[in-house]
Amino acid sequence: SYAGQYKTLLNVPSSVVLSGYKEVLASLFSPQVLSYRKNAWGEQREPAMAVGCTHMVDAKVSGVIYSTDPNQVGQEQMVISACWGLGQLVVQGEGEVDQYLVSKIYPYALLHQQIGKKEIHYVLSEEGGMVLKPVPPSLQNEPCLDSSALSLLVEMALRVERHMKSFQDIEWCFDQQGQLIFLQARPLHVSRDL
Repeated sequence: SYAGQYKTLLNVPSSVVLSGYKEVLASLFSPQVLSYRKNAWGEQREPAMAVGCTHMVDAKVSGVIYSTDPNQVGQEQMVISACWGLGQLVVQGEGEVDQYLVSKIYPYALLHQQIGKKEIHYVLSEEGGMVLKPVPPSLQNEPCLDSSALSLLVEMALRVERHMKSFQDIEWCFDQQGQLIFLQARPLHVSRDL
C-alpha cells in the first residue's frame, strides 16, 4: 500500500459495495499510480492489489498524531492535529484545526496548543459518503481534545511506536461514545539530521 496512491471510499452503503470495490481496483491504473510505479520500479509491472472493507466509524473528533515532532526529533514530544467530525479536514488540510504539542514523558504535559476556529466539519451522509456541514457556533472555538484525551492518545501512540520500532504517523478518531480508535498507522519519515 502506498499512502495516497489508491482511491479510498468512505461510508459506502452495502447496496453499492461491489461498484465501490471496482472503483478502488480501477485506481490501480490511474495516471499518478502508473507514473509512480514506473519511477519506483523502472517498469510497468502490475502489483497485486486487495481492497479492504471495514465498518465506518461515526467520529465525534478525528485527527493525526505524529509520534515525534518532525521538526525536533530529539525533543521527546508528539504533534497532534484534531478537528470535529471525520478527519478529512486534517488529512487534506482543508480548514482550520487544533494543533497540540505534548510531551512523550509521563504525565504527558501539554507543551503548546493552537486552537483553530473550526467553522466546518465532515460528517457521515445518510446516502453514503460524507458531507461538509457547519460546526455549531458554540464548538467553533472550543478545543477538540481535553487533557485526558490527549494523554490517552499519547499513551496509545507510544505503544504503537514501541511495537513498530519506529516513529509513527497515526490517523485516529474518538467515536460518538468516546472510544478511541486508531484508523491507520504507518512509519513517519523524518530526517535524523534535524
